[in-house]
Amino acid sequence: MSLARKNRIFYILIVFSILFAVYTLRIAWIQTHAALAAVTSSGKTINELAVHQREQGVELDPGRGNFFDRYGRQLTGITTWSPVLFPVKKLPAQDDLARIAATLGVSESELRSKWSSLEVPFIWSGPGGNYGLLNHSSEIKAQSLAHLEGIEVLPHVVRYQSGQTGQQWLGYVAQRPEVIQQIRGSRKQNEQMPLTMQVGAAGLEKTFDRFLRGAGSTRAYYAVDGKRESFPNVGTRIKGPEERFHPLQIKTTIDIVLQKKLEALTEQMNVKEGAVVVLDAENGDVLAMVSRPFFDPNHIDLAGGSWSNRALKAVPPGSIFKTVIAAAALDSGVTKPGEVFHCSGQYGKYGLACWKKGDTAILHWNRGSPTPATMCLRH
Repeated sequence: MSLARKNRIFYILIVFSILFAVYTLRIAWIQTHAALAAVTSSGKTINELAVHQREQGVELDPGRGNFFDRYGRQLTGITTWSPVLFPVKKLPAQDDLARIAATLGVSESELRSKWSSLEVPFIWSGPGGNYGLLNHSSEIKAQSLAHLEGIEVLPHVVRYQSGQTGQQWLGYVAQRPEVIQQIRGSRKQNEQMPLTMQVGAAGLEKTFDRFLRGAGSTRAYYAVDGKRESFPNVGTRIKGPEERFHPLQIKTTIDIVLQKKLEALTEQMNVKEGAVVVLDAENGDVLAMVSRPFFDPNHIDLAGGSWSNRALKAVPPGSIFKTVIAAAALDSGVTKPGEVFHCSGQYGKYGLACWKKGDTAILHWNRGSPTPATMCLRH
């Protein structure tokens, strides 16, 4: 072998050695430094993204603090037991699939179609998006869903109960990326806050948002391989924050039982628009506050405006303020309950008159309303 050929082989080996050394150093740097740094807008690291490739996860609890009424009854963050379907390549056998479908109250074909098309975990809900179909998790799992791959009955936290409500004072949460960007810039520890996190958008949820935001969500993970086949004997893993002091819980002055009774009363009376507020006469605490029309905090209609609290809006008091005048007149003794008044439509001073020309009325205290409907009180 000639000297020139030997030198050529030697130089090629040196080049490969340098490339291998650079590659080794690069891998070491990724493992020790880059893997721990956030590489996505939501604050995920390379290590977390690598784990995510072989884990199918679903959020069980966003980690947000909850509201309670004056007696400690929970107003938000209701825990329900819900079936969770994980995307797997091989569905259960036909008999098992039929048993699951019967438990969920759907046909086998509907369940198969939904399950086979999943790309991410899916929390099963009933008609109208109601979660918590299964109330006794341990019993259901033992009888219908035990030892089945790809499905688990897990505790799932629902922020609000389903349906319409008159609790606009409570508000609602929503994804607000612009707010998250501001929070990220305010403090260094908030830099990894995900843009998809829901924050308070109205009512008490918005007012106390910085106290209610937690240290992270609790998620359930189901390990699968590259072919989306589950690992045997691994099952579901639960991951959550290890923060002991957050989020905070907020106790309100509301009596939720009284609140719901008033909401039902406005329904019975067919109230279309308006508000009802009940205060504690001793200290001014708000015991109940109902706003009509009702709204659904799980499905906000911004254009409709039903989410706005009419009890806190500045609107003219209208004829309802006449009851205050009447009460003051009776209390001061300038009139008596049996007295009858005639309103000619003219006050007699300063050119003041009723807005409707030629309108007159006779007011009877004991009837509570004038004849006709226009009521004018004479000094």
